[in-house]
Amino acid sequence: MLDVILTAVRRRLAELPAEYGGGIAAEIRTDTAERLWVLLESSRYFGEIEISPPDFRPYRYAAFQLLDKESDSQQAPAFVYYDREGDSADDVLAGLNRGFAKMVSDEAYQI
Repeated sequence: MLDVILTAVRRRLAELPAEYGGGIAAEIRTDTAERLWVLLESSRYFGEIEISPPDFRPYRYAAFQLLDKESDSQQAPAFVYYDREGDSADDVLAGLNRGFAKMVSDEAYQI
């Protein structure tokens, strides 16, 4: 399952420039057979995506967090997505897509 998620997320990251017109900058920091770590930035948010094998943490394979640049350093994240047991690659992409949409909008995050 990890390889399917990694492939889907890599493909989705390649589509970001065309879809958001450069509104989201992505810097891939680690890209291996078992791990993908990406730093993101938009005009208002810093983000981080990590895709890696299951471990002791609050998610299974995927984590996506956004911090608002306009808030102080003690803030809670503006957006958090963690996948869960049973989520498919499509579920992971849907969670990431909610975060990407948040990065280019000024609307308040709602669960």
